[in-house]
Amino acid sequence: MTHGAAWMIGLRVADRCIGFASTIVLARLLVPADFGLIALAMVVVAAIDVLGEFGFDLVLIQNQKAERSHYDTAWTLGLLRGLISAALIALAAAPIADLYGDPRLADIIFILALLPLLEGFHNIGVVEFRKQLTFNKEFRFRILPRLSGTVVTIVLALLWRDYWALVVGTLVGAALRLILSYVMQPYRPRLSFAAWREIMNFSKWILATSVVGFVNNRADTFAVGKFLDVATLGLFSLASQIAALTTSELMAPIVRALFPGYAKLSHDQALLKKAFVDTYAILVLVAVPVACGIGVTAELFVPILLGSKWLGAIPLIELLVVFGALRVVGGHVRPIYLAMSRPQFGTYIMLIQSVVFLPLLFLGLWQFGVVGAALAHVASQSVLTIVNIWIVRRLLSLRLRDLWLASWRSFGSCILMVAAVETLISFPPFGVTGFFEQMALLLLAVALGAFVYAASVLLLWSLSGKVERSAEAHVLSYVADSLRKRRARAEPSIFLGSSDGER
Repeated sequence: MTHGAAWMIGLRVADRCIGFASTIVLARLLVPADFGLIALAMVVVAAIDVLGEFGFDLVLIQNQKAERSHYDTAWTLGLLRGLISAALIALAAAPIADLYGDPRLADIIFILALLPLLEGFHNIGVVEFRKQLTFNKEFRFRILPRLSGTVVTIVLALLWRDYWALVVGTLVGAALRLILSYVMQPYRPRLSFAAWREIMNFSKWILATSVVGFVNNRADTFAVGKFLDVATLGLFSLASQIAALTTSELMAPIVRALFPGYAKLSHDQALLKKAFVDTYAILVLVAVPVACGIGVTAELFVPILLGSKWLGAIPLIELLVVFGALRVVGGHVRPIYLAMSRPQFGTYIMLIQSVVFLPLLFLGLWQFGVVGAALAHVASQSVLTIVNIWIVRRLLSLRLRDLWLASWRSFGSCILMVAAVETLISFPPFGVTGFFEQMALLLLAVALGAFVYAASVLLLWSLSGKVERSAEAHVLSYVADSLRKRRARAEPSIFLGSSDGER
């Protein structure tokens, strides 16, 4: 499971590097209003599509004895879902454009209706990449379409200089993912409804969780777009993307790796608890410091990399990284619910978040504008984190002390890192007047933060007696094993050498 999580982390790191690089280029070529317009169109598409999000792939992973009838039924239901979603999105294009008073939305939404249609035709056999823990294949399946779509988007943005580059690039990536699903997986699905009752019995809770989760995650886009303007929405959208670089974006692939692993351990609570604590510790060790680093250096990298027109995103990034860090602490619990056949718990958690988040969202927008939307996310995620940890404690007979002992060194090192970087930014060692001086200060801040965090973690770990069952030990062991294998592959075999000599 650790190996699979490493592949998924590698996938998301590669994906976000591509995404961050494209964001920098596109932010220079396009304006905030372009990003806001596409964000609004995409959230409309997602709002309708999520009504059919039954999580058929999760059903197949959870069912370790799934047969061909299950796979074919899941594919057939997914295809039906895609057709219905595409039709509803196309029909909603004009009314949504009228609601927001922007006729450009109609054409964008109508074209983007192709996305759920393409998704519906995907080869359901690719679920085996995760179910059998062959995450190297999952890596290729995910990264190649992402890279291709990004290249197309940037090229078209250079040529067109408008939002259509984002639309076409998104469709190209989706189309290539469809093609790869059949190229990389020999399974060929057939139309069937043979196992629909069994699949829907589990999937109904996935649907409920997806719908409520969508409301929690995307209501801000609807509200900001409606009550403010698309330019402000563009700032909020870009800030959310940057703040999510190591939180939701990192957690999404890790959750994809965790669920199959947890499902295999679901029969043994002791092993499941151990795996959960180990995963929690590694997530905190890796993701929280990067989230803190993004927040503390936002005032440096936004004007340098994105340009002065994006300065309004700085306070949003600084708040949203807190939201992201909280998601790391308590947001990876859902695979435990699914593995233990308690999918309804995920729905209940999301409902609690909605009750907290939605009132705070509208109150925050009314009192503080777009910053209020970010504050609402932080407050509601704080409540969600507490509830998630409380429930998983009960399910796994887990002690809070176990979580604290697994992560206190990471949290303490983050505090030291932030203090060091803030001091550097407040008292730079040289004058910061031009672009190159600003870039030098940014690189110095990143280097200082990385050094202080790594040194602090290793020092605290050593002072704690180099705990064997710790995130630090797991990461160091994994790195050492990877280097050993790389050296072994690089060294020529002495037996091959001898044979050659004899011949």
